[in-house]
Amino acid sequence: MDSSYYTYWAKTAHTVYHLLPYHLLDVAAVGHVLLSRDTRLRRRLADLCSMQEEMLHQWLVFMLALHDVGKFSQTFQQLELKVYNTLHGTTLQQAEHTYKYRHDWLGMFVWQGLLQNTLPITLSATASEQAVSWAQPIFGHHGKPLDNTGEMNVIWNSVSRNTYFDESACQAAQEFMNSAWQLVSSTFSHAQALNIPEKISPVASWLVAGFAVLADWIGSNSHDFPFCQEHQNLEEYWSYALQKAQAAITGKMLQTKNIAALQDFTTLFPFIHTPTPLQNWVSHEAPIKDMPQLFIIEDMTGAGKTEAALMLAHRIMAQNDGSRADGIFIALPTMATSNAMYRRLAARQESNAPALYQRLFAQDQQPMLVLAHGAASIDETFQKSIEAFLRAEASNDQAYSDDDETISALCSPWIADMNRKAFLADVGVGTIDQALLAVLYSKFQSLRLLGLHRKVLIVDEVHANDAYVHQILQRVLEFHAALGGSAILLSATLPQKMKQELVNAFNTGLQANTEAKEQLQQASFTEQQIQARRSQRGVLRQITQSQHITDFCVECDKYPLATVFDGSNIYKQPLEMRAELVRDLKIRLIFVTNDTVHGTAFDIIREAVKNERCVCWIRNTVKDAIEAYEALAKTKEFPADKLMLFHARFAMCDRQRIENEVLDHFGKQSNAQKRAGRILIATQVVEQSLDLDFDVLITDLAPMDCIIQRAGRLHRHTRDKQGNPSTHDEREEYSTLYVLAPSIARIQQQNAKKDQQDNVKATWYSEVFKGGAAVYPNHAELWRTAKVLHQEQSIKVPIDIRTFIEQVFGTRADEIETPKALLASEDNASSSNSAKRSMAMTNSIRLLEGYRHSYNSWFDDKKIPTRLGDESVTLRLAVVVGEEIRPFAAQSDEQVKKLCKPHDWRVAWAKSEVTVRASQTGELSEPEKATQNKIQELLANKEKMPDKCRYAELVLLEECPAQDENGENAEVKDKAWKLFGTEHKVYYSRTGFRLVKEEKKKSTGNTNTENTKEGGKNGKEE
Repeated sequence: MDSSYYTYWAKTAHTVYHLLPYHLLDVAAVGHVLLSRDTRLRRRLADLCSMQEEMLHQWLVFMLALHDVGKFSQTFQQLELKVYNTLHGTTLQQAEHTYKYRHDWLGMFVWQGLLQNTLPITLSATASEQAVSWAQPIFGHHGKPLDNTGEMNVIWNSVSRNTYFDESACQAAQEFMNSAWQLVSSTFSHAQALNIPEKISPVASWLVAGFAVLADWIGSNSHDFPFCQEHQNLEEYWSYALQKAQAAITGKMLQTKNIAALQDFTTLFPFIHTPTPLQNWVSHEAPIKDMPQLFIIEDMTGAGKTEAALMLAHRIMAQNDGSRADGIFIALPTMATSNAMYRRLAARQESNAPALYQRLFAQDQQPMLVLAHGAASIDETFQKSIEAFLRAEASNDQAYSDDDETISALCSPWIADMNRKAFLADVGVGTIDQALLAVLYSKFQSLRLLGLHRKVLIVDEVHANDAYVHQILQRVLEFHAALGGSAILLSATLPQKMKQELVNAFNTGLQANTEAKEQLQQASFTEQQIQARRSQRGVLRQITQSQHITDFCVECDKYPLATVFDGSNIYKQPLEMRAELVRDLKIRLIFVTNDTVHGTAFDIIREAVKNERCVCWIRNTVKDAIEAYEALAKTKEFPADKLMLFHARFAMCDRQRIENEVLDHFGKQSNAQKRAGRILIATQVVEQSLDLDFDVLITDLAPMDCIIQRAGRLHRHTRDKQGNPSTHDEREEYSTLYVLAPSIARIQQQNAKKDQQDNVKATWYSEVFKGGAAVYPNHAELWRTAKVLHQEQSIKVPIDIRTFIEQVFGTRADEIETPKALLASEDNASSSNSAKRSMAMTNSIRLLEGYRHSYNSWFDDKKIPTRLGDESVTLRLAVVVGEEIRPFAAQSDEQVKKLCKPHDWRVAWAKSEVTVRASQTGELSEPEKATQNKIQELLANKEKMPDKCRYAELVLLEECPAQDENGENAEVKDKAWKLFGTEHKVYYSRTGFRLVKEEKKKSTGNTNTENTKEGGKNGKEE
């Protein structure tokens, strides 16, 4: 009881404090309980570390008991002098030394300098310089590895060591380590037989780091582990900490769930009476093995790929009761598609029936379903699932009342409060960005890996990724395979080259464990050797991938197709297509100029409305969409309430409202009354995954994969001639896709030589679609798309899909003669893609280097790019109501009551955000001094602005009268807001964010970051 470690604190709140030995045991207790309960994780870690399970368990719990040992340093202790003086009986007025190094670095410092060399005798095998490889993931529990280069040893072996650890601190740390070892050892039956490898596998180190983060986060929660400053016997406190850990983990629903027994397809999906050919194959014939597997499914929109992927995941999970995977994460290209998928998983088909995601688990389980993206906190359905969890926890009863019959989902607030924890839920849905962050130099990426590695990773629309995202996705697959995970990739239009690269990446990960185990037998690499291997690895990877291409070639002309790869074999299964998807879709390529685009499209729209059909025109940029919408409105030919605009540059509150209206009018359940004569002008937001169906579809020329995706929104569902849902489609007579394109006719001069006859200009596309030329910079691909569509005048599904994709992007591109002037854009695009791939490689972590210090900077999630594009900024819109500044989404008292909780306005502010190009904000007028003072006062108010607008720029607006193009009061009120105290209009309720100065309209663009990316191969709208 008189041990010196009782005079050290770990956490304080004013004069109240929590003793350091107790906090260290709190975290160790959490680790012990997690590994005791989670046999699947314990088994996976033991296998990766080449250790017996109980030995691994004991060793990790002991190391967790040392995770904050750096806090014994007097430089840390003197951060709170009142507490320090109380504990040490001193009267210091100021700290004796500067707190130069953080306590995590100090922990590694004292470990290397003292503790690893004085371990208990039963651990003497680890007392070598290599033991630091085990310490790195433990002491790096604050989100990134620590710099353990020679600087630490130099300082320790010099007189300056006493600056950080005097004799008292060293003695306390040493005494606590010995006591902790005795406590931990007494918990296990084979303590004396413990034999720890000198080094940790570099593959396993990523998971161990994530495990340390998780244990520390739970063990640091003062609600679960109340502050204790009274001295008590460590054995007693250890028992107390174990009880608290049990309760904390149970309360956060982190315990593993029992998996449902294998079900047939119609049992898992009772709302599907006749499975598609793809769904039948995954249910009965797809090979499922007890090893990591990669499935790539290529089939048309409407083939039921999502349900097929879930059935595959169910079969993988059901094998050996979740030993291979015990959850799912579905990664989608956009927030809108993520929201839609979340609702599909959360909804139940009838009262008291389990939701779809719940059917994957045993009936007595309560699995967690999480939504993960930048705006998940404002999704009302997801927030209801958190409230339902709290109600169930409070009443220990059913989670939902009778008025919640359509949704049956639960998520604990602890998991839901940040995206970093999302992969800890049993089932997750989110943007692909969340998975990418697991392998970027992003703080706490190891926690993401810890949750992700045991999930079946389902990635939709993989063809839509640009070179940067595609390269990082390869790294995700490499890690996922190495850590024992399986993945399912979905696409309607995946080029063979991209598919080959994805298979190669998965194979690289599968081979990593062998290489990692070989490394365990070798001496550790120095930093210089690691840098040398990095430069060499690129060459080695090229050789390895060439070998993979020979051994595991993915090439196959069949479509639809399922490809299965397990590291030893590659299996390619041609599939039949759902009968109603087999069709000959007529293509009408209409040549237009910049002056005739609107007129041509308007004629098609007039004819559609005349026949009471609904029509959509998909434009390639926000600017073009707004101009088309305003031009249609100006004609006053169409009722204003039937004309809609949908793009990504609306404030989130307006965007959610518009998305719901679009789904209501054009979704699967829409009827003739809702659809008749309705017009939607949209960007790529409707291109992917949203379940929309139009009678008539017009599109600007885009690359072939985008055209095929957009075509999937034409007669997507079976309807009668009026537009009501039906058992068969009666609209075939007008199933034509209208594609507006620059002319592809070549002008040939008489008597000119053959190589001089081609006078197509480099501006062929940009002269008609200036903004679209920046969105899709490879104009050679656009030319080949137009040529193929013009020659064939139809898309025969499925026969033409593979051919069309390869003729534009792949192995058969040389079959289409392309003007020389456009080949330059292809070269430029190729160079740009090379640069993006290089940037992706630079920004992503390296599997076999393990969790250790590197010279790359580790950034916060919101600062490291998951997608490349123009630099963007998030604007947080605010309005003045009386004397108060309120969020744009909560202007009325009723909205405040609905969106704002006491001391928590986060949802309202999140719903008030819009992301635009950074260059546009430079055109915003500087607020006057009085306005700036109001803004600063709000930012300082933690109740109203909890995050102090750290990642957004606050823009203060005031409403102004709406006017039409003629300056008269608008017939249909289009509310407008201008910058407070100026005449500069910046936001409109019907058209979104725009900067208008002196009545001259200037378009703004959006970037392809997670918060705004809504489609297109490069994710741009302008």
